[in-house]
Amino acid sequence: MHTLKSLQSFFALAAALCLASCSSSQTYMPDTAPEMVITKDFTPFYRIGPQQINGPDASLRIDSYLKLLKKEFGFSYVQLEDGRTGFIPADAYKAAPPRPTFAELEKKTKSKTSKPYSGSPIDDMPLPDLQALPDDIPAPILLDDEPTEKKPQFRL
Repeated sequence: MHTLKSLQSFFALAAALCLASCSSSQTYMPDTAPEMVITKDFTPFYRIGPQQINGPDASLRIDSYLKLLKKEFGFSYVQLEDGRTGFIPADAYKAAPPRPTFAELEKKTKSKTSKPYSGSPIDDMPLPDLQALPDDIPAPILLDDEPTEKKPQFRL
């Protein structure tokens, strides 16, 4: 009886330790969720779960932003920028760098100004004559309206 009691307490302790180690998931509210970025191209996105019958609902491109709602061992529950929520593999994202501000984007586009066109003005280019036929097109063949005098004879 004493060994049965100690065996039960051992299994209860082992189960408690297993559950404590498995409950390492982190849950966030959508407004306070950390922003992540996809690191693998064509990452599968599952609306219901990774074991749904019809396969992934979407394929996410690399550098797509999302919010991490719940981080778990194999798959994480996320919210995409368009508001859809679902599951993606836990190894397919990383913490997103801060997004550039509008002023930074405007400054970056101004620094990449291209060289102005230095050729002849485009308005002075002659337009092609669309009525003239090229020399390599043969003249159309005109059919005679007169019937032929004799029809060919076929042997039977």
